[in-house]
Amino acid sequence: MSKKRSQDPTDGELNYVKAECTEGETPLWIKWVTKKKRDKEQDRLIVVSAHRIFSIKKTLTGKKKVMRNGHLYDLKAINSPDVDRAVLQFKLFEIDVTEPGITDMITQIRLALQKITVGFPQYALPEINMLPPERGLSNLPEIDAGPAYGMIPTYVAYCDLHKSEQSPEFIKFIKDTVTQKSTDLKLHYCPGIDRKENPIDLIPIRAALRHNTYFCSFQWKNIPRKDLAMLISDSLTHNVTLDKLVLSGCDSEADGIAAIGSALKKNIHNRISYIDFSNSSSMKDKGCIGLADGLMSFNHGLNSLNLALCGIGNKGISQLMQSLSLGREVGKTMTELDISHNSVGVQGSSQLGVFFSQELCANGLRSLRMENTGADLTVVCKAIALGKICSLEELQFSKNKIDSQAGQAISILAETNPYLKMVNLSHCEIQHGTTMSILSSISSNTSIQDVCINLSGNELGIQGAQSIASILAGSSNIGALILVDCKFKKEGLQHLVESLATNTSLKCLDLSLNFNSGKVERMNKLMQSLAAAVSSHPTLYHLAVQGDGNKKMIGDSLTALVNCLSLNPVLNELDITGNKMGDTVAVSLCDNLEKNTNLKCLYWDRNNVTISGWQALKNLLNANQNLQLCPLPKHDQDKAINAAKNKEIFKERLAELFKEIEEALKKNRNGTDYVSPWQSLKVSKTSLQVEGSDNYRMSMAVSPLRPQVFFNLKST
Repeated sequence: MSKKRSQDPTDGELNYVKAECTEGETPLWIKWVTKKKRDKEQDRLIVVSAHRIFSIKKTLTGKKKVMRNGHLYDLKAINSPDVDRAVLQFKLFEIDVTEPGITDMITQIRLALQKITVGFPQYALPEINMLPPERGLSNLPEIDAGPAYGMIPTYVAYCDLHKSEQSPEFIKFIKDTVTQKSTDLKLHYCPGIDRKENPIDLIPIRAALRHNTYFCSFQWKNIPRKDLAMLISDSLTHNVTLDKLVLSGCDSEADGIAAIGSALKKNIHNRISYIDFSNSSSMKDKGCIGLADGLMSFNHGLNSLNLALCGIGNKGISQLMQSLSLGREVGKTMTELDISHNSVGVQGSSQLGVFFSQELCANGLRSLRMENTGADLTVVCKAIALGKICSLEELQFSKNKIDSQAGQAISILAETNPYLKMVNLSHCEIQHGTTMSILSSISSNTSIQDVCINLSGNELGIQGAQSIASILAGSSNIGALILVDCKFKKEGLQHLVESLATNTSLKCLDLSLNFNSGKVERMNKLMQSLAAAVSSHPTLYHLAVQGDGNKKMIGDSLTALVNCLSLNPVLNELDITGNKMGDTVAVSLCDNLEKNTNLKCLYWDRNNVTISGWQALKNLLNANQNLQLCPLPKHDQDKAINAAKNKEIFKERLAELFKEIEEALKKNRNGTDYVSPWQSLKVSKTSLQVEGSDNYRMSMAVSPLRPQVFFNLKST
């Protein structure tokens, strides 16, 4: 036998191991042992480190050489047929060692594994067989797994396996997420994740997620990464804790989405109940069909599915809805479905009808979003009624043609759903008669309150305005009317304004892009009527009368409206963007706000306001402590700078003025962000976007009432 058998290593050998194997760390276990190879016995230095096991030999010339290097994640079994022998079976090789007291080595391997396999199921751990049976396995001491149930040591171990550089940014991100007591892995917020040069390697992260039991959601938003879906599909094959999956705006390829479907099908114990793959234009039919196949095998319900803007055609939508219909459990708990901006067509509408008409499917559906899908809404809405779905809160049907039959089907839903909050029928080529029918159904539904109705972009004209006015005058449950660019003309607007005299429920009114410039006398009369209505209305908290700065604008006729603000109406938020009112009206606006205690938010860009108007705002804020938000009028500012003789000096002067204005507004907000007090009703971003001018779209980007409209009647 070799004289080195069963001896501890020399200092030189230990230094070699630290330098070549363990990156300076002291090994967990290290001894010279006897290794059996066929009928021969050889001396080997066995090293157990935090992540790997090494077998090292000494050559005839005395040099040391690593013969085997196995990662603990590649260790498949440990077989110990007696107290002095153990066979370590890796994926590609095995190490057969003999050493008195070999149990100590096995214990150290188990301790190393314990730290990097927190949450791992038994099938993912190496099998350990000890003979004779009475030897058994000793109980290991409990360990502190660290943040996120061992996510960090597991990630570090997988970095070692894949020879990937550890990311200090990711490790800190995990620690910060846990400190915030969040179980949402919002990876798009991780610093360095979207770095173009030397980005964070996702392979160790996806591997560490396979068996992690801390995180309940994986989210990635608006960072293009075509291979992301394929990468995360590996995690989903194993993970049984994640219930929310968001890959929005990452442009994942169709094969990757299909791979996720396949992973969910294989993993019968997956808990995914919320899926958002929106804005993934590369998904197409292929990806959708692959996903649908996975969903059909679910042993549990899917609560929310968002596939908006995914480039899916009627074939993909049909297969999706068929899977939801035929799946044993998947469709029963559906509460939110968004397939907007895909091509549903006749075939897809038919399958949607089959799904909704089944009483056990989606009977708790709260939100249905089908904007710009070319769907047959008559078929869809009749099926919803047939399926006795009475839980709807939100119907988003914009940019789908609504004829009288579809309108009748929508009317039935509006009349029978006791929780309805939002109906979006913008850009639907809807006629005034159909509008009247739908609004009448909503108004007659005594179970609902504070409904938001969006009819923007429909050429309703004067007759449509009259129909809306007749309903609005006596309505007690319409909380918001979004009527942007409906071609009402001044006569139609007059009817609407007059109906406010007897209305007591409206909280938000948006009449933007309806005020066509023309005869000043008629515009003055209309604005005087609107001012009177605003002054006396008990609940009108938000008013928008945006213009486009061209043919659709109010001009200095806004004087009547701004004058009524001195009467301190309940109005909290006013949007008068794009009306070219000029400095005179702007100064008057500020004068009238001196004693106003209700207005909190003002939008007034694109009004040809210059430094005298902004100076008036600054002076106002010395006295008014209630105005909290007045975004920088970027367009008017740029226009004023371009007109200045000395642009640089004028620009510096403006910068100082706006800084003082913002500091005063911030003081009024007590240093916090402005938050609208009416948040019980939320309208999706796409529901308020209209086919208007560039001016209007730019204005919407800065107004918090464009992405979502808020109301809360009880609190106000």
